[in-house]
Amino acid sequence: MTDSSPNDVQLDEACREMALNALSHVEDAEVLIRQGRWRGAFALATLSMEEVGKAWAIQDEPPGHPQRRMASFNRVKRDHAAKLEQARQFAAWLDQLVVRPRYEDGKRMIDIEAIFDEGHQYMAENDHDMRLSGTYVDILDGLAIGGVGAVTEQQARDQLILGGFLAHSMAGYLAASVQTTD
Repeated sequence: MTDSSPNDVQLDEACREMALNALSHVEDAEVLIRQGRWRGAFALATLSMEEVGKAWAIQDEPPGHPQRRMASFNRVKRDHAAKLEQARQFAAWLDQLVVRPRYEDGKRMIDIEAIFDEGHQYMAENDHDMRLSGTYVDILDGLAIGGVGAVTEQQARDQLILGGFLAHSMAGYLAASVQTTD
């Protein structure tokens, strides 16, 4: 019987596919932003971050240990908050490299401290719940919650900025890592 576990090359290729899928979600979210469809844009931006989180779960483990890398992926693949936490860990790693994109006026596009601030409404564990509240209507204490008004324009735009930054950064990171291993 042969071992069907993926090797490093296959895992890296899967990560590139995840990054491409994340970029596709970002592009679709941009279309929805232009149409004023905030909750759909927020949901797609969040899904892009989940794709980045899955890729980072693999990439954050050392090459040469495919079973360890696959185990890291398996720990997050079905846990939305864990994938989003991995995406934020990737953001923190980027911040340590001093990759700090700014607007033309000098203001930082991504404020890492705010991403990790306990009071910030976009914390990893809340992104999934926010995505769901914009996608579904539920009943809590006899009241309908979620749906059309659950996500504001600013929330959608903020999530798209972060999701786009992470998706493009992951794609660039993976492209650079391919060049350094060739």
